[in-house]
Amino acid sequence: GERLVDLDGKYYKRVGNTTHQVTGEELISLFMDNPRISWLDVRSKYKIDFIDGAVIEHFVKAGKGAKRIPKDIKNDALSVLKKFELIDGEDFITYSAAILFGQNANKVIEGSFVKIGEFSPDGQLRREDILKIPVIMQPDTVMKMLYEKYIPEVYEYNGARRYSVNRYPPEAVRETLVNAIIHKRYDAFEPITVRVDPERLSIYNPGALPQGWTVEDLKEEH
Repeated sequence: GERLVDLDGKYYKRVGNTTHQVTGEELISLFMDNPRISWLDVRSKYKIDFIDGAVIEHFVKAGKGAKRIPKDIKNDALSVLKKFELIDGEDFITYSAAILFGQNANKVIEGSFVKIGEFSPDGQLRREDILKIPVIMQPDTVMKMLYEKYIPEVYEYNGARRYSVNRYPPEAVRETLVNAIIHKRYDAFEPITVRVDPERLSIYNPGALPQGWTVEDLKEEH
């Protein structure tokens, strides 16, 4: 494979007798071809000031509440990034950190956002929202928007008693949404799409089955 050299957060390779800076999709493609490297863990060109402090606070609060991160972790970007090995020293952050906590994930990797669309019975788009927000905020933000704007509670009746019900169970929708975010192929440069039809809710993410797998393989123990 081609040998990359990194210098101050930028990557270079030799092309003939010249040195060529590798950026964007070409850089990601080269890392994707190396099975030993996850390109999301590679140092990006962004520094810690790209991180949104409010997003870090949200992450720490939610993580401690779910008992998934240490109680003594500080509520600041540097502490979180060091804890999860998302920063190179105290300078450049990884691509993971940039899309998880950055001010604009889509600026880092195009397509790192969620698009919600509502369609009429004949398939015409009625309205949509495009949420270009840090990936760590996407589950909560999308769920809130879905259940407040697109699929709010409806009334049902039992005799004289009226009660509210959800058209789709929030636990199942959230689980599907989180899976779509976690297992998305970010190198596909396409957003996650939530499609709301009159009688159906669909969530799409760019991706594919593991090489050599079929749908039937998923239905068996694995």
